[in-house]
Amino acid sequence: MSMHKKPGFRQLFILGGTLFSVVAAWYAWWIHPQQVRVETLQNQIRSVMRQIQAATVQASQMEQLKSDVKKLEDELRELESRLYPREKVPAILRRLVRIGERYQLRFSAVYPMYDQLIEETTSDGSPLLVLPVDIHLSGEFFQFGRYIEQLDQQPFLFSIEQVDIVVTRASYPLIEVTVRGNLYLRQEPQSPKRIG
Repeated sequence: MSMHKKPGFRQLFILGGTLFSVVAAWYAWWIHPQQVRVETLQNQIRSVMRQIQAATVQASQMEQLKSDVKKLEDELRELESRLYPREKVPAILRRLVRIGERYQLRFSAVYPMYDQLIEETTSDGSPLLVLPVDIHLSGEFFQFGRYIEQLDQQPFLFSIEQVDIVVTRASYPLIEVTVRGNLYLRQEPQSPKRIG
């Protein structure tokens, strides 16, 4: 009888080994390829998600760029609305002086340099004139600073290019100032001349 038990144990051992081989083969041919396929699909999904995120970032950047362009166009329109025709130069220069006089500044000269007039164009192709202007004045430093702040608040467009300040012990707290700036003007289209 002891001989009978050994072949049963052996058969059980063979059956167990065969089952293990079948499960291992099933895993190798069915489960493992499915896991590899799942991992491949997961990698592809992650790649597509990164592409979607990048496209979303680009789309949001595009929206920001559109918003920035609109803001710049609005600012440009506002600046272009501050362009006056050349005929208004004397009135604008008088206003420059009146503003300074409010701050107790004394003007010795205001020189529009028509001989250095520069012709350019606006964003819509309209002719633009840049008139250099030299202003010589004197007054207190802080009052001069307030005057400069006011220039940007005016309906005309005047940019300061250079400021030269002279102060001596004898003249302090008064300063002598030369302002070199540009007055931007709209050039009116010339009407055709009549021949006759």
